Amino acid sequence: MIYQLFWEEAERQGALKGYAHFGNGFGADTGLSVDLPVSLVNFIEVFQLENAIYDVWYDTLNMGFRMTSTAGTDYPCLPTVPGRERFYTQVAGPLTYESWLEGVRKGRTFVTNGPMLDFHINGKGIGDEVLLKKPGTALLEGRVRFDLNRDDVDRVDVIVNGVTVKNFPKGSDPGEITFQFPYEFTSTSWVALKALGGKTDEATWRHPPYPPPSQPASQAYTAAIYVTIQGAPPLSAQPAAKLLARKWLGKLDSFEASLAEDQIQKLAVPQLSNDGMDSETMQRNRVALLKAIEDAKRYFAQMAR
Repeated sequence: MIYQLFWEEAERQGALKGYAHFGNGFGADTGLSVDLPVSLVNFIEVFQLENAIYDVWYDTLNMGFRMTSTAGTDYPCLPTVPGRERFYTQVAGPLTYESWLEGVRKGRTFVTNGPMLDFHINGKGIGDEVLLKKPGTALLEGRVRFDLNRDDVDRVDVIVNGVTVKNFPKGSDPGEITFQFPYEFTSTSWVALKALGGKTDEATWRHPPYPPPSQPASQAYTAAIYVTIQGAPPLSAQPAAKLLARKWLGKLDSFEASLAEDQIQKLAVPQLSNDGMDSETMQRNRVALLKAIEDAKRYFAQMAR
């Protein structure tokens, strides 16, 4: 199967592997349904061209996959400017290409189009794991900083397992929102921080014929910090994961149906296309792909029990 071979070769070379366009554009979530069970994906791009879409990323985290969030502009293919949507990575020790790869691999990132985020739980940073011996409180601390000439952040949201549990509005400190509070964890969880507001310097940043956005948004979002309660069910065994596993089984069923002999031709693209597979390649990979789908279905079926 050509895509799995690609991921495996990337793994052998020590590269990062992931999905652009929010993990759901162009059928990417279908590929993820096959790739997630075999741990072949490191990241999902959740922020691009002023759009921030988190549903597929939330699904992966809520099913227990530790997935890094990234961002990108897709410049010059889309009407934007280089680096408007981007992500930052914390590295350990000297900044090298290898240390940067390792930082992304460990989920030490935040995506942004301007605001800068700091976030800690019991002193542990983004991408880290906090271990609790039993259900109880942990100290959450965060900060967003922003240039008032570019961004006007209105609030910071604290997200636990995809749900906003607390938010902090802009206060009297210019260009900064900070918070600190104890939070009661009753189950193993993932936690992230999101900043939202408006842009103050982007009335005409797009070039003709594309109109400027009517209300350009200032946004930033951290990757997760994981809070594990010893002896408690992991995220993959919680009720939310079981429901999501059934949903992803549905994705696999649809994918399998599309590979039927009388349907597969609809998936093919012209041989010289730079995106997708031509008919001959699709047919050569069909048997291996069907096997990979069956393997993935067994994985999600076990999770759904």
